[in-house]
Amino acid sequence: MNRIHPSRLLASTVIGVPAEVGGGLLTVEHVGVVASLQDQQGLPFVYNASKRTGRIMLDSWAEFTQRREGRVLDVRGALDADEVLRRAHSRLGERWNLVFSNCEHYVRWCHDLDEESPQLQKGLVVAGGLVALGGLVIAAIATADEG
Repeated sequence: MNRIHPSRLLASTVIGVPAEVGGGLLTVEHVGVVASLQDQQGLPFVYNASKRTGRIMLDSWAEFTQRREGRVLDVRGALDADEVLRRAHSRLGERWNLVFSNCEHYVRWCHDLDEESPQLQKGLVVAGGLVALGGLVIAAIATADEG
């Protein structure tokens, strides 16, 4: 795991923290872009797709992490840090969407990478598998009832 004290994070670094969804049924990784701004304790602010507001926000470290330990993610494109931060800042206040524009899409866009969400892709595969399994169970029950 790539652990580093938050006060030593470089601006434009992508950070991830565990976040519960579905009433705690599932834990995913919420991601954001470290800003160049720091609070009085030297902790960075983080650009992210805020679940709290439903918009792209610049949150304090405490608000972003919700007291969970963050980890550095290897998400970098060819842009320099200033351009990544300019891009991150340009979308402040925009609404985000879980399927088409979530936190992973946002941080990848900030770094000028293909906008994709590996967690969402995995979730859709699992959901599709569960639907298929449910269909097989229903078919098996229907077949057993006929016999």
